[in-house]
Amino acid sequence: MPPVLAHGCLGIVVAHVLTSPYAMEDPSSAVSISTQAAFYVILAIILFGVRSSRLEFIVCVTLIGSSTITRVAFAPEARIVQAAADIALAAGGTLVLIKAIQRMLHAYVVTPALISAAVMVYLLAGVIWTIGFHARETLHPASFIISGQSGPVNAGELSYFSFVTLTTLGYGDVSPATPVARSLATLEAVFGQVFLVVLLGRLVSLHIAQRHPSYVGHLEDATNTPRASSE
Repeated sequence: MPPVLAHGCLGIVVAHVLTSPYAMEDPSSAVSISTQAAFYVILAIILFGVRSSRLEFIVCVTLIGSSTITRVAFAPEARIVQAAADIALAAGGTLVLIKAIQRMLHAYVVTPALISAAVMVYLLAGVIWTIGFHARETLHPASFIISGQSGPVNAGELSYFSFVTLTTLGYGDVSPATPVARSLATLEAVFGQVFLVVLLGRLVSLHIAQRHPSYVGHLEDATNTPRASSE
């Protein structure tokens, strides 16, 4: 991904994460609409930056476009339809996320753009899980509880819960109350840790290769050296 796009995407994602807990309390507000539009812009930039195949591009655009049209065409009271829109958006975002991770794992040089892209993908995962949590809450109200009390949970509170789960902080003020919600939370916590471990390992190995190419060559020679005979 070009440096300008990587840094720009990171800035948009950070702004989205910081404003989501406040903006999403009222989905019809101008701030909330702007926040959702920013998320679409992020997905579009990533699709352009990772140079997806035509089929992948069409699938992602179809999912995201159908989600937007469905959300606008139907009233918020149509819970099943709104949940379907969330699921389509989360699916499209997940495909974009996978393509971005694949592109990062195939990088051979550690650059500021690569670091920005890695942080951006990590934060984007929290946003996508927020959408999944919201879909579950829409289909099955009271899937999450706040301070031990069941009741309506808005998207802003779910955004906060998503990032607390992603980073495994676990404050406990918001928690899943149904098996499906708990499974989603578990998957997010596992993804957050695995992503960090794999990403850090990849970046460190690339950094060593850049700074000490002779060391990497020595390791390759040691790996390719045939085992000595015991006779």
